[in-house]
Amino acid sequence: MGNVLNNRKIGLALSGGGVRAIAYHAGVVKYLAEHNLMKKITNISSVSGGSLFTGLVLNLSQNRLPSDEQYLTDILPKLREHMIFTSLQQSGMSALMKFSNWKHVLNRRSLVISQTIESLWGIKSVLADLPRNPVWTINCTNGENGQRFRFKNETMGDNKTGYTSARLFKTADAMAASAAFPVGIGPVEIDTANYKWELETPYGSGHKERVRPEFEKLHIYDGGLYDNLGTETFYEVSEQGVKLNTKDVDFIIISDAGSPMTETPLSDPFSLSRVNKLINILMEQSRRLRVNSFTNFMKYNGNGGIYISLADNSLLSITNDDFTMSEVTAARSLPTSLDQMTGFEFDSLVKCGYHSVRLHIDQI
Repeated sequence: MGNVLNNRKIGLALSGGGVRAIAYHAGVVKYLAEHNLMKKITNISSVSGGSLFTGLVLNLSQNRLPSDEQYLTDILPKLREHMIFTSLQQSGMSALMKFSNWKHVLNRRSLVISQTIESLWGIKSVLADLPRNPVWTINCTNGENGQRFRFKNETMGDNKTGYTSARLFKTADAMAASAAFPVGIGPVEIDTANYKWELETPYGSGHKERVRPEFEKLHIYDGGLYDNLGTETFYEVSEQGVKLNTKDVDFIIISDAGSPMTETPLSDPFSLSRVNKLINILMEQSRRLRVNSFTNFMKYNGNGGIYISLADNSLLSITNDDFTMSEVTAARSLPTSLDQMTGFEFDSLVKCGYHSVRLHIDQI
């Protein structure tokens, strides 16, 4: 199977989904590592849980993409330990309780997640420390203008605000911003006056001009509000094709760790759970539009990539003594959170990610 992708340049789009996404993506990458394809990964585009996974993997391998053997023998076991013995959620709540000034409790939630990522996972790097190969795009959402705000190659910004150097911006802050779901966490705040911003005018010309952002402060939320799959880095929905300015990618793997949406009654009006469900409905519709567009593209470009999903019922058709239906059920039922999981849940999700890739690659 490895020969199918041996001469391809792989772009990984890693979805959100909290710790469920971390374990599912871990299984996807396990499959690539077993087939000696780590060195073929040229770009990673991540959202929320996908950003947490990528940041943790890079940190565990000294801010570089691990080799195939290193990932399998060293990084994956350490990922498992982190997921079953530590909890960003519980540690973050404990840290939040230590703040004496409660009037700031709402806007400090993302700060607490960032500090917990630093202390619990030991991620103390800044964007300048990250590798240039593969290129890592950390996707977020600008709360002021609704644009896809991203951190990439020591820069940050969006197409309306402009872009600026962010060499010393903390990796943990960028990861926390990408995972800052509005109901549970809240945004990372950026003071625009602290940076020099530029825009390319007109777009594609290469000519950049200094701009002054409209807003003094930007509130950067979970990238899933805009695109929970992270596909826009590589794929243009309006054109239904790979972006012309995407370099070094000729095979896209979209890894979707979203669980199947279940039918449940709405909770009481004005409750946070109702708001959360309505946001999830909107995100689900956005996801379907992007998936349908990519699926249509794949009909005419069959060797251009694959879309794999935890919700794909094809997984149920390949279960056996080593990969059981109970493991698929356990993987799908894990809620979207930043809490710890059991060893069985982690292993089940890894198997689901692994077999999702195998199922699709074997059909090429």
